[in-house]
Amino acid sequence: MGRARRSRRCEGFDYSSPGEYFVTFVTDERRCVLGEVEGEEVRLTRIGWACYERAHGMCTMFPTFSLAGLCIMPNHVHAMIRISPAPEEKWRAPLSRGVGWWKGRTTRDARMAGFLGDLWEQGFDDRIVRCEEQRREYLRYMQNNPLKWELDCMYRKEDLHRG
Repeated sequence: MGRARRSRRCEGFDYSSPGEYFVTFVTDERRCVLGEVEGEEVRLTRIGWACYERAHGMCTMFPTFSLAGLCIMPNHVHAMIRISPAPEEKWRAPLSRGVGWWKGRTTRDARMAGFLGDLWEQGFDDRIVRCEEQRREYLRYMQNNPLKWELDCMYRKEDLHRG
């Protein structure tokens, strides 16, 4: 029997509550299928564009969600997701449901384009944004991520697996 996965969530916290969340999720085996860094920009592949479009689709599908920031790197994604108060209980959705929808739809798009295998690692990392200083720090990090790609712990120099 396999070892139980340890939750990455903050125990006891309601992730459908209004607030901002800094989210990171990674491609399977850190394959660079989302894009390629050229200078100060990330040139998205077809799969990268699907990921971008589905990020905005998540905000349509989950009306209390909005994007305060988005950075799609060659093999991972950072997003600042804002959850607004729900006018009715039926509109409440936890962060995991929105991110799961986003990743699932991007995977479906990738497979329809001929991508084989798993697109994403399981789960995602999140940070609850607790103050304006922290918010600015995360947004600055996303903005500067392409500039510091070769120093990033997820950097892979080997080939770009285009999607």
